[in-house]
Amino acid sequence: MRPELDPILLEVFRNAFESIADQMALILMRTAHSPIVRDAMDFSTALCDASGQNLAQGLTTPMHLGSFYDAMRHLIGQYEGRIAPGDVFIGNDPYLASGQHLPDIYVIQPVFHAQRLCGWAATIAHHVDVGGLVPGSNSLAAVEIHQEGLRLPFLKLAQRDGDRSARAGRDLAPSSMTSSCSVSPSGSSFGFFPPSAPAQEAE
Repeated sequence: MRPELDPILLEVFRNAFESIADQMALILMRTAHSPIVRDAMDFSTALCDASGQNLAQGLTTPMHLGSFYDAMRHLIGQYEGRIAPGDVFIGNDPYLASGQHLPDIYVIQPVFHAQRLCGWAATIAHHVDVGGLVPGSNSLAAVEIHQEGLRLPFLKLAQRDGDRSARAGRDLAPSSMTSSCSVSPSGSSFGFFPPSAPAQEAE
């Protein structure tokens, strides 16, 4: 028998989760250099539970809604047992995330409480250029995915010690045929991620 839900408490939590996702979206938009993110709002933010199920999504691009679950399922499966406070993950492989194209890059961080994984803060943002045959990474002449640009499986962008090296940005930049704004959304995704593992514990 399912436990009885308190409808008032349910609404309190629903609004709290949606507010968190909206605040993530505002921070990402205000710190982005790219007009694709700042003006066109081609990005999404989401708050997920420990299993990767979507709890709330910011008021941005709804078409990303369906991709978060598959992305989270693959990320959790790949790093199960190796996820710690302070970790940040990055990836854009369409075969791991419901067919999103390569310019849509995820930046995802686990949320811990009392050293227990209790959720995930997730973003996906369109990048102006990730390499490929033409600037903008959308070529009609491409016949296979490697011609479309840089393909990233889920990688650790930062680890437990809170180090936020610029290595990922440096790795992305040589693949781009446009200006530095093409890699800025990934950097701005750090805007709502706290600087160290202790600060990242849920209250």
